Amino acid sequence: MDKESGFRDRLPFKKEIHIIDTDPTYVHDLFREAVSFLRRETPPVAHSPDCQYGKWLKKAKEFI
Repeated sequence: MDKESGFRDRLPFKKEIHIIDTDPTYVHDLFREAVSFLRRETPPVAHSPDCQYGKWLKKAKEFI
């Protein structure tokens, strides 16, 4: 591949298989907690003063 002629309709990826040990036993409870959290009208705790999302949300509310 040379930079002058681009990728020529392909990207050269190297394929590797990695075995990753996982423990899926916590997933069901975590999913349930996430759904419960997302169904709330407001977040359970206030944003910290440094929270970028909280700052954005305050500014976005000015347009509503």
